[in-house]
Amino acid sequence: MSASESRELDTGAAGASARREHERRRANRQQAVREKHSRTAALRLALASGPAHEMVWARGAAGEERVATAVWPRNLGKAHASGSHDLPPGASTVEFRLTPAARGTRVDLVHSDLPDAGLDGHADGWTHFLSRLEIVAAGGDAGPDDWVPIEARGDDKQRL
Repeated sequence: MSASESRELDTGAAGASARREHERRRANRQQAVREKHSRTAALRLALASGPAHEMVWARGAAGEERVATAVWPRNLGKAHASGSHDLPPGASTVEFRLTPAARGTRVDLVHSDLPDAGLDGHADGWTHFLSRLEIVAAGGDAGPDDWVPIEARGDDKQRL
């Protein structure tokens, strides 16, 4: 596999894998109830909610969907998915790791393969956009986005 092939990523739909895992777990639980309690299965399933280990997948999927709706294709996605004037598309790697957690979804972000000259600007951008993402993920409104890259500000914020 070539380097360009290894960078290709199927972005799919936000929350899709967590949604599939939730559906798989729910289907397995429902099947087990039907097999064990054939005469009362419909009533049992109608009255009972899923266990926490099943429901966390549904909450994680909903959270991922909400975040994706709020962020993409706004500036966060556009700026980092399409590259920038000094960093063409595919020149760096942005990795989001989404992990179900007790109270939602943990998001770990790693931006690698950046040239040293671009570190400050990318750190500034991620700091700005991740703080907005945190507000949106909690159900808030991050308001209008007035962020400007540090190299375009013309101020003293050239280093973090």
